[in-house]
Amino acid sequence: LEGAYQFGGAPSGQDSDSPYAISAYSESEVEEYLYEQMRARRTQISVAEFGIPVTDIGNVVVGVLNENPDLYFVKKGFRYSSMQSVVAMIMIEYEEGLDDQTVNGAIQAISHADLMIVGGTSLSVYPAAGMLQYYTGDNLVLINKSTTPYDSKAGLLIQLGLGEVFGRLP
Repeated sequence: LEGAYQFGGAPSGQDSDSPYAISAYSESEVEEYLYEQMRARRTQISVAEFGIPVTDIGNVVVGVLNENPDLYFVKKGFRYSSMQSVVAMIMIEYEEGLDDQTVNGAIQAISHADLMIVGGTSLSVYPAAGMLQYYTGDNLVLINKSTTPYDSKAGLLIQLGLGEVFGRLP
């Protein structure tokens, strides 16, 4: 059997109560394996030994991508082959996108920032959305009309449009 999956609103692996049933492997071992394979830009990733049910493969892959913004070059959607309702192989495609040096530089700068101001984003588009997880400071400012997943972590939350906020500055 073959299937396909388009990325969408699937939760990250850490938000799920039971992301998938695996045999002798832990959830973190599976996620680390997938991460390493994607970092190496493998187009076919064998996962049969992990016993991931077809019904859970979307949450598994999307969870790995959501938790690792440095995988920005993975294209949306993937295909898989399965045997007896267990995924055997995942087929992934990659984009050229940003170069690793640029992404790693951004992660480094964010992780060392004393103040982080983020504006005009719902924080739902990757890789930018995942970059905020690297900020470890105490001074997060969010400026956005709509709510974001990071609103509760902001020291200052301004729910207005950027144009309105900057229009009020002297």
